[in-house]
Amino acid sequence: MRITTRITTTVAKVVACLTGIALVAATAACGIGGGAQPSKTPSSSSPTQPDSPISIVAAENTWGSVATQLAGDKATVTSIVTDTTTDMSTFAPNSDQKTQIADAQIVIMTGAGYDSWASDMTSQGQSVINAAATIGAGTGDNAYLWMSSDARKAVAKAIVDALTKLEPDSSDAFAANLDAWQDEEDKAEIAISDLRKSHDDLTYAATTPVAYYLMSEIDATDATPDEWTAAETKGTTPDATAIAKFTLALKDGTDLIITDSQRSNSAVDSVLQTAQQRNVPTVSLTEIMPSSQESLPNWIEDIVSSMDEALTQASASASASASASASDGASASASASATDAPSQSSN
Repeated sequence: MRITTRITTTVAKVVACLTGIALVAATAACGIGGGAQPSKTPSSSSPTQPDSPISIVAAENTWGSVATQLAGDKATVTSIVTDTTTDMSTFAPNSDQKTQIADAQIVIMTGAGYDSWASDMTSQGQSVINAAATIGAGTGDNAYLWMSSDARKAVAKAIVDALTKLEPDSSDAFAANLDAWQDEEDKAEIAISDLRKSHDDLTYAATTPVAYYLMSEIDATDATPDEWTAAETKGTTPDATAIAKFTLALKDGTDLIITDSQRSNSAVDSVLQTAQQRNVPTVSLTEIMPSSQESLPNWIEDIVSSMDEALTQASASASASASASASDGASASASASATDAPSQSSN
């Protein structure tokens, strides 16, 4: 009896153990079959939306405005320089701005030595867009690259490429935004073409080379003396020789003066006074895009419209003056003829 009892007890323990194992296996099978909660860890091979908007920092608001239009609600855009009175030759970012640049996923700058302080804050992990590099310009070249249609379009494409790389699921939205931006750019280029046709053989002189690329696209001839341009490039006030040559250019028939309201000195005041005396139209620009402007292409279009208006008014004024002079001359001639005619005495 003792042996039988021991065997029975042992068998019971084995059965219980096997039953427990079966229950565990069944439970695991249920979990695999769909009863368990799916893993919250996404597959590394599938694209996912970022938890927060893409961070973009632009050195100047000219490029910041482009990024804002192209990114839409997929990014937050911060522009470091937004004030039209900023002296870019002496500007340096503060500690907060340096941090913003260093922490951004995408950094946009002009390059060509214009905003080297921005490149100093970047690192290899960021998407850095250098406007000068997009068109092959470098230090020493004209740095006002937002005035170049080639640079504007190249930067816009680079921004979309960077956005798409960071958020591929939104590629269609970014492409649509680029198309909408390009529509505005096309309008600016049409305005440039119209000005080129309506004012052919245009000659201009500039107190600063801020509109160099724009005027090249208009096919205008630059009459600015080399001595003047050299002084402005160095950040020094043009000397008496440069002023004299600039004044001579105005007397030789320059059609338009372009000046930068952010840069004024005694030499600039002198040539602007001469331009006013000779009725040469003047268009004043700023390096930094005014906050009232909605987009970079719209700003360019407005600048071109200002030039067209100034030139048209000057032409109308010159025509009116010429007509008045001709009329005065005719009246004087008629008066002289009447005076010189022999008087007839009555018999």
